[in-house]
Amino acid sequence: METKTQTYFMIADAHITGGEVEQEFFRMLERLSALPPSVAVVFLGDIFELWIALGKYEAGLHRRFIQWCETEKQKRQIIFTEGNHEFFLPGKLFTRSGRGDIRIGDLLFTHGDRINPKDIPYLFFRMGVRNFFTKSVLYLTGPAFGPKVADNIRLSLKTRKNIYKKAFPEKAIRKLMQNAQKKGIKRIFLGHFHDCRDFEIGGIRLHALPAFQNTGIAAIYDTEQDVFQAGAWHEILSALEQKHKQ
Repeated sequence: METKTQTYFMIADAHITGGEVEQEFFRMLERLSALPPSVAVVFLGDIFELWIALGKYEAGLHRRFIQWCETEKQKRQIIFTEGNHEFFLPGKLFTRSGRGDIRIGDLLFTHGDRINPKDIPYLFFRMGVRNFFTKSVLYLTGPAFGPKVADNIRLSLKTRKNIYKKAFPEKAIRKLMQNAQKKGIKRIFLGHFHDCRDFEIGGIRLHALPAFQNTGIAAIYDTEQDVFQAGAWHEILSALEQKHKQ
């Protein structure tokens, strides 16, 4: 990507399954397409309630999103940090992608599902599902058993009662920030906790985004002015559109 990114537009935890949230999400993407290449788009994970990125498991909404990404990455940065509801995403769909942290300069983007070391049940679940063996089984069993397997995974993610998922792990967050400071990182952006929080330690700023699913909130970070802002996606986009008309 030759064009220098001036603004990062971020979305976290849309958990799309259809309905109004899906329609609103794709309306937002259509408007993002009209912005100049200096605006990068960052997906901070859990964009879908479940996305197993194998052809036999993907539905129309996944394919529509893939098509948008493939078109947009030709002119702007498209960054995706894999959430706990996404599996086996091919990196070629995006300019930058990863299962963990993505660092760009002094910025760090992450979903946040592995931050809390006390969340032992989830960490074991993650190891049990995210591996080559499970991927091979899913590939070979679909479509005969694939939909049932996928639905079981979705339900286990949705119904898993876990106090660590609901509680914001401030101690772990502060440790993350202290480690980031040693590496020269100045800003951290994350999702996962469906909670809007801001922390600052020794010049390091961390911004947790609320879930787009429940709030319609997105966020931007202006690299030139060093300003972060979160708000209703259409208001954030309107301000960006106005800025680039001037």
